[in-house]
Amino acid sequence: MLSWWFRLTTPSLATGVALTPLQRMRQRRARLISSFSLVIFVGIALGAPVTISNPHHLWIFVAVDLCCEFAALIFNRYNLLILAGMSCIIGVVIGLLAGIMGQGSFGITELFILALFVIPEIMAGALLPPVMVFVVALINSVVIVMIVLQAHTTPDLAKYLYDPTFIFVPLLFLHFVVALITYILVRGLLNEATRADRAEEVAALHREIASYEHEQAQEKQRLEEAVQQIAYALTQVSNGHLEVRVSPGEGQIVGVVGPLNNLLSYLQQWRQDAAELGRLRAALQHVTREIQMAGGRARPFQPTGTALDPLFLALSRSGVENENQRSTLPPTTGSFS
Repeated sequence: MLSWWFRLTTPSLATGVALTPLQRMRQRRARLISSFSLVIFVGIALGAPVTISNPHHLWIFVAVDLCCEFAALIFNRYNLLILAGMSCIIGVVIGLLAGIMGQGSFGITELFILALFVIPEIMAGALLPPVMVFVVALINSVVIVMIVLQAHTTPDLAKYLYDPTFIFVPLLFLHFVVALITYILVRGLLNEATRADRAEEVAALHREIASYEHEQAQEKQRLEEAVQQIAYALTQVSNGHLEVRVSPGEGQIVGVVGPLNNLLSYLQQWRQDAAELGRLRAALQHVTREIQMAGGRARPFQPTGTALDPLFLALSRSGVENENQRSTLPPTTGSFS
């Protein structure tokens, strides 16, 4: 519901990038600053009629408060969280001062408002480094003392001011006790958040390791299957079956399968060429014997199934033609003296 507000007032983060523990902590603080500022804006809007009708120029405090909250949002947007948190806290302090000064005098009601100065201390624990809680508590104590000593008190409160410890000691004790408790709680929460972030990182690391081991197991299985295929192919080659091939598969074995299949193809081609050469040699020997046995006479052509068949056929036809020519010549007669 408030996602649009957070997108508008918090630092933009890169999508798809894992955040470090420090970045997650800063993101949480930025969202807290944005949430506190929104609550303060709503409170100022609800109290606007009282602010406008107040005769003690209360609108000046409210205007300064608004400026502080707008500055806090701007600092927050640009990831200046320390300045943003300080601006937000200063705005709350000014708002509390407006509640005191708006009455024109300091009475019992305003004394209870002084107790509300613990709110900036709690906010300091949430928005700033934990040690800043004591700094804010010290500043609040100084402000409280100045208000009580300088403000125009009402009669119902003036009778108690003969003993300043009646007001100062309980208020100061309250602020420092709240500051100490806030510091302890915030430190504990930060430690728990740090442990949770580390546990999340360890879990993510375990998932990455498990995924890596799973991928390695699959790669090992693929390698074993590829080695078995190569061993089977080599066995078939040793048995004379050169037409066998190894399937490419996946992974690193692809770089081995391609050259191996090329080698098998070359071996198959070489065997075919060797067989062809053997047939050629046999054919030559056969034709040589036929020519020697023919003694110049034509003999019927017997195909050898080799590339020399056209040559042998031409020789056979040439022999037949020569024999025919000799048979058509008239016989020669000799003269005797």
